[in-house]
Amino acid sequence: MKTIQRWTIGSGGFIGEVTLMEMSEWDRYVVGRDTARTYVELTNLYVHPLRRGRGWANELLSTAKEFAYDNNWNLFLRAVPYGKDPCEVEQLIALYKRHGFKSTRRDPREMLLRWQNTKAK
Repeated sequence: MKTIQRWTIGSGGFIGEVTLMEMSEWDRYVVGRDTARTYVELTNLYVHPLRRGRGWANELLSTAKEFAYDNNWNLFLRAVPYGKDPCEVEQLIALYKRHGFKSTRRDPREMLLRWQNTKAK
């Protein structure tokens, strides 16, 4: 997969990051081959444990969503924090749902964000 855009926050130390990447061939089954070109994958949303609870994840996610919207892309992601407690996965899914993501029918941890782009072309 090719990185499209990455944002990192940190001044005097790492705070967090998020990345948008091209969807892989493997992931195209989620949205269908015909529509996959309008999707990018949101990956690596991470906030350092000592910096959590201060709104950084919301800021990173909002920045990525705005960039995708400006480029007329829909977002796909997997809410799978490797090696994490299941309740942390639930918190992560709740964060994404607050930002408008919906779970796929196949797996509740796979989530899509679709919107009608109302910008003039």
